[in-house]
Amino acid sequence: MQKLNNLAAMFAISILVGFVSCKKLEEGKGSGGGYSKDCNLSGTLIKTDYSRSVLNNLWIQGGNGEIYQACANDIINFTAESYTEGQKVVFGTRALKSNETCESIFIECPNGMIMPTQKVGITCINKVSGKCSKSLINSPSLDKEQTVSIENVWQEGNNLKLLVAFSGCNFDASPINLHWDGNLKESMPMQIEFALGNMPAPQMCLAYFTDTLCYDISSLKAHGNQYILQVKGYKKGQIPIKF
Repeated sequence: MQKLNNLAAMFAISILVGFVSCKKLEEGKGSGGGYSKDCNLSGTLIKTDYSRSVLNNLWIQGGNGEIYQACANDIINFTAESYTEGQKVVFGTRALKSNETCESIFIECPNGMIMPTQKVGITCINKVSGKCSKSLINSPSLDKEQTVSIENVWQEGNNLKLLVAFSGCNFDASPINLHWDGNLKESMPMQIEFALGNMPAPQMCLAYFTDTLCYDISSLKAHGNQYILQVKGYKKGQIPIKF
C-alpha cells in the first residue's frame, strides 16, 4: 500500500511539473527595466485569457520583445473597449504606485502560457494608422463661415481625425484643410486651436453627408509632446493630444 501511495504521489508531481512553467512576476518589475512616459514605445495588442488589465483582456507585446500588462492608466477619457486584438499602438509606461496592483496570475499555469515581463502604468496609448495624405497647415484659416459641422475629433498616433457632416446637394471633403495659426497658449499642457479651411460653400439642397478627415499633425512635436486642443466649430470640448 505504501508503494502504491508513493507511485501516486510521483504521478501527481509529474503532472504538476508539466503545468509549472511560469511564475508570478512582481508588480512593477520586468526584465526590461526602466520606463518611458512619452508615447515612443511601439507594440501590438495581444489577447490573454489568464489575467486582465485596464485594456480588459489585452496585453501589449512591445517591439522590444517585452510583454506589458497595463495595471493602471493616467489617460483622460480612456475607453478600453475601443481597443482590439492585433491593433498596432504606440504607448508610454511608468512604474506602478504603492496602491496600484494587478490581478494575480496563478503560479501554476499551462506550458506555453504567455506571461507579462512588465507590469506597468500606462501614461498614453494611441492606435497606429497609416500616415494621412494631408498635413497641418501652419497659417490661419481664411474661411469666414463654418459650413461643415464637426461631429467628433480624435487622435491616432501622429494623425488627427475629424468626423464631419455637411448638408447640401453633394459633398467632396478632399479640399478641406486643417489650419493652425501658430499660437501657443502658455499652460500645462500648452493650449492650441485648429480650424478647418477651404470648406464648401453653402448649398440649397438638404441631403446629409458625412466623411472622416485625416491630417498628419506630427509637426507639433517640434514644440512639445503634449497639448490641449480646441478645434473651431467643435462643441464637445477640448481634445488631449499626446505624442
